[in-house]
Amino acid sequence: AEAPLKLWADEVRSFVDVRQITEGVRNLVARYAVPHDPVASAARLDALQKATRRPSETAFYEKEARRAYPPFFLHLNAGGPDALTRADLGRMAAEALGCADPDLIIAPVARASAALAYPSPLDVAMDSSNFERYTGARLVPITKDALRSWAREEDDDSASAS
Repeated sequence: AEAPLKLWADEVRSFVDVRQITEGVRNLVARYAVPHDPVASAARLDALQKATRRPSETAFYEKEARRAYPPFFLHLNAGGPDALTRADLGRMAAEALGCADPDLIIAPVARASAALAYPSPLDVAMDSSNFERYTGARLVPITKDALRSWAREEDDDSASAS
């Protein structure tokens, strides 16, 4: 028997189906795209550039930047509505693919068991309500049924490619 897959059980993320993000971006382009027009004043251009440098500067320059070009100044979180660990997602995927006992193939471990070469918070669950509000796309939770459906789609795609 092979060793179980080690997945972090203490790092929380907002997993999402990329098709939901694609739908939202498509809606944003349809709703907000405008022809290119140079910014009229140097002050407005400066505010817009400062607002896009770092998220920490966003709040300070947001009002002026939104006045300059409202449709282009949207900082949107785009994550699923449920906060899940990698181990949670792995278990769901194993069950969706027909594994009777996911604990036999998924081994939850602490992220500290891996030596990361970069800093990363344990919890980056996000509020994506603005993404839904501005794009009209609905971000739905990832479920076993959704994972089963994606696996079937992948099988169908593989079969039609052969």
